[in-house]
Amino acid sequence: MKPRKEKVLVITHYDVDGIASAAIVLKKHPDAELTIARPHDLAEKLNGALEDHPNRIYILDLPPSYPKARELIKKLAKKTKIEIIDNVDRPVRKSASQLTSMRILRDRYLAMLGAQGDWIVDSPKYRADADLLTYALRYKMADDDFKIRVARLLAKGLKVGQIPEVVREASRGKKKFAKILEIARRREVRVTPIFSAIYMKRTHGFGGLTVEEINRKEKKIVMVMSDARGEKGTIAFLVGSHLDIPVDVGEMVGKVCAQLGGRGGGHPHIAGGAIPNKRRKEFIRLIAEYIEEKLKKVEKCV
Repeated sequence: MKPRKEKVLVITHYDVDGIASAAIVLKKHPDAELTIARPHDLAEKLNGALEDHPNRIYILDLPPSYPKARELIKKLAKKTKIEIIDNVDRPVRKSASQLTSMRILRDRYLAMLGAQGDWIVDSPKYRADADLLTYALRYKMADDDFKIRVARLLAKGLKVGQIPEVVREASRGKKKFAKILEIARRREVRVTPIFSAIYMKRTHGFGGLTVEEINRKEKKIVMVMSDARGEKGTIAFLVGSHLDIPVDVGEMVGKVCAQLGGRGGGHPHIAGGAIPNKRRKEFIRLIAEYIEEKLKKVEKCV
């Protein structure tokens, strides 16, 4: 009698690191179901798992920062093996793809692809492929089927540049991003010397990349806001920081959103969420106050 095949569910983030991490797991579990999630809808994906009863769940590049998601993980863990692999900052910062390669299946190309996509490493050998995939994924932000196809092709051993659909969409994405970045810079408002806020009605999937581009080059905390798709009266936002200051962006966003009746969370260096539109100015003020408070604590310790 043949042993019963293990039912595996992979839930991953939509960026380069998440897709590379998923491809590594798919190399080990080629028949696994793959779904794309964002931190705010992780609970929704886990709810589906309660009905499907997988034997094993991998949660990749997604911090379970929302209480509902943590509650469901605890509930599922009674009968399901759950492995959460997310970015870590100590003692050495590593991408989810690097950690997935270390824990699940060794694959240097995919590990470094994800790390380059998150700028944890900067290597000419992987930079071109990471850039291609970044622009393609952002341009196809609303197309999760595209992301799943790419992950499965990478799992089969293809390099990013060998996937014609990725190359084509990346070219379109690069042109679109140049326009979005130009608009963002015109609308940037410096709230404090190290914190800028930008509001755009639509970011067309490039909000996160805009945040990363500006704060990496100019070494400041940047927040990009836009009208949330399908949520009337709500503002979506992304906040990022590459500053060497003790501001955990995910923690900050989570606390401020909770005060304003919104939702949010993420990593120490980048986070996102949504708040009521009418509280946008209040949100900016509270973020600025949070940063200032953290900086004052540092000054006292010096």
